Amino acid sequence: MDKWTRLDDRMLERRFLTEKNPALVNIERQSLSAAEEQGTWIVRQYCSLVRMIIEYLGLGMSLIPIHRVQTELARNIGEEQGSRTGGVPHRELLAKILRDELNMECFSPWSQATLRFHLALLGQFQTQAKNPVHIAGMIYALEASACPELLVVARIINSFAGYQVVNLDTVQDFNRSREIKTLEDFIAVHVIDFELGHKLGLCQTLDRFASTDWEAFELGFEFVLDTMAEWWEALSNGG
Repeated sequence: MDKWTRLDDRMLERRFLTEKNPALVNIERQSLSAAEEQGTWIVRQYCSLVRMIIEYLGLGMSLIPIHRVQTELARNIGEEQGSRTGGVPHRELLAKILRDELNMECFSPWSQATLRFHLALLGQFQTQAKNPVHIAGMIYALEASACPELLVVARIINSFAGYQVVNLDTVQDFNRSREIKTLEDFIAVHVIDFELGHKLGLCQTLDRFASTDWEAFELGFEFVLDTMAEWWEALSNGG
């Protein structure tokens, strides 16, 4: 088992990236009306990360002085901005689909917990600006956690919608050449293509650089996951 597999295995043990996510567990216990209110609010808070991810990738580009990594991050940013979705940024595509399918606006004011989450990340980028291997670990955590986190969000949506909006059993069967029209399409193509590609691309381009100080890389990686775990715990309590 290589170091990347061990890192990913540790990540996937995190409760917030599983069916035991505290917000998901709370919603599954509620009545449909209560679940809809809280679930909609939580998805809107999650969408703050959809909006901010380009900023974080951009910080990675400016702080990691490795050309091949910068090229990969530029590719990822391009995809987020619509390079493979007809020029439509992913955040706008998600907003339209949620509006059309669930009559839901996906962007809203940040809660205190969401504000703390993003300020913590931005603060860490600033304080570790001269430690690019640490920054690389942060960037990898943001991209590597995207798939399991998105699947948790899909489960939350299924729970409060009252029907199966996203068939999680068929996500892996999605035809990636198909036009993205539904929420199920959006989540599936991110899980099997966009986010997976971002993660694998970073594994390849970061490998030699991260290995120069793997401990610092892991510290950056774990910082992001710890901060995410605190955020999801707070969201589960309405924070």
